[in-house]
Amino acid sequence: MLFVFVLPNSLPPHQLSSSALLPETPDSEGPGGGGLGGGGLEMCGVELRGRQPPPPSVWDCLVSCHDKLGQRLARKRVEQGVRLYNQQKHLAAVKKWKQALRRINKDNDRFITLGYLSQAHLDWGRYREMLDFGFQQLDIANEMDSPMLRAEAYLTIARANERLGNLEKAVSYCRHSLYNQCDQSRTTGYVQLTLGNTYLVYSSFSKAIEHFDLALKVSRSIHDTALELQVYCGLGHAFCLLQDYEKSLSFSAKAFELSKTFHIIDLNSKYQRLSLITLATPLRKLGRLPEAKDCCQDALKLALTAGDRPTHARCLAILADIHRQCLDVQRAYKRYEASMQLMVHLEDRTGQLLALNGMAKTLGLMRRQSKICDCRPLEINNKVIDLASSLCCKLIMRSSHLRLAELYRILNDEENDALQCRLAACLTEEMELTCGVCGDRYGDQGGNSLDALPCSHIFHAKCVRDLMNSADRKKKKRNCPDCRRSLNSRLMLICYDELKAAYADGRGPPSATTFPRYHHSPCSDDQPL
Repeated sequence: MLFVFVLPNSLPPHQLSSSALLPETPDSEGPGGGGLGGGGLEMCGVELRGRQPPPPSVWDCLVSCHDKLGQRLARKRVEQGVRLYNQQKHLAAVKKWKQALRRINKDNDRFITLGYLSQAHLDWGRYREMLDFGFQQLDIANEMDSPMLRAEAYLTIARANERLGNLEKAVSYCRHSLYNQCDQSRTTGYVQLTLGNTYLVYSSFSKAIEHFDLALKVSRSIHDTALELQVYCGLGHAFCLLQDYEKSLSFSAKAFELSKTFHIIDLNSKYQRLSLITLATPLRKLGRLPEAKDCCQDALKLALTAGDRPTHARCLAILADIHRQCLDVQRAYKRYEASMQLMVHLEDRTGQLLALNGMAKTLGLMRRQSKICDCRPLEINNKVIDLASSLCCKLIMRSSHLRLAELYRILNDEENDALQCRLAACLTEEMELTCGVCGDRYGDQGGNSLDALPCSHIFHAKCVRDLMNSADRKKKKRNCPDCRRSLNSRLMLICYDELKAAYADGRGPPSATTFPRYHHSPCSDDQPL
């Protein structure tokens, strides 16, 4: 009897594994067996009764029954592991999957179980182990010569490398995954999401938004709420880095709304944690510190309950940001140190960079308060530049160069001051942080909203409206000022349908009145982009 294991209907695909469970494939040989078919020898008119295979012995029957029973038990353990994982009993679930993996013979089932294990280790922050499971999946996919499974395996490897800070490898494996894709599947959506997150670390904002938009289109076409939520979180982070905090908050709020739609306990907790830490930063930047702190503390409690160390580390860094903005530098520095220790343990180089950058900002505040000398800020800012350059994170490199320029200016070192300013200006030009219409840098004016056109180029929202209105009056074809690609009247990345209608009519977004506008304050750490 053949036992086929399928996921419960309540579990959305792509949550525990890089792929949904695949149906059992029938054996390649028919009931008659052999290369000549069921009656190959009888077709020649020759009856060879003496060469008939002997009937199976009792021992052969026992071995066959034992193997079938072992496969059933292994599949049962996988099913039990899924239920345990959904109940947030992660250790017990992983134990079941590892036990099953030792008994499973079929390649499809092994591939799926490895996918579950890789997702569990991703949630725990054990990226090296996840990488090993990905390479085991790749071996199985190559043995089966299955492009679909190969694409899934490449995705697993790419996600692990992205978390480990091996960004070039992450991009390369994403491209390999896309090469093996033939349709708009969930794998394609998650590959585009991974590319968007990777280019965001590179500070290539137009490329990041382009890939986020592609992932968003896939999520809507296949109705994958989890993927859509993660795309909104990525967009919220992107616009927060570009200092459009109202748009960042709108994307983050949409992600938080979607997180409430998951009925499985583990998925509801997982995506609430993700959306809460994404919400905290724009709230802090907008001066809504109590709300930001509540979001961060709620995410921290959920992370501690679930054993989610990556979210735990990020929450510590965000709480440190809040303390620093309140000028509580001692508590802020201790939080950054705790976050840094966790990030080092997780081998999360991007997280290490964020914690180290926060420590550099805190030491700058301590120096202004005459609590430390100038040596420590100089030293840690140089460390930030070294780590940021290894990750090609141009935005943080630029911030560190500007902080060093300020320090050298105070020390009356004009030569180094000019050098740091030149380096910062070069990075600004490389990142293309200027509006192609007015020529001003993003973030020069507090609360200046940004928009991305369908070609992914970013401009001030006011400049885009003026450009489209002038094109209407002159009855000219609308073109992007950067790439000259033709445009329509609707912009690309809008959270809500009412925002689409507002932009199509040439009016400002409702979020401008829904959320308070950002004003620079003495405790803000923002620098003009």
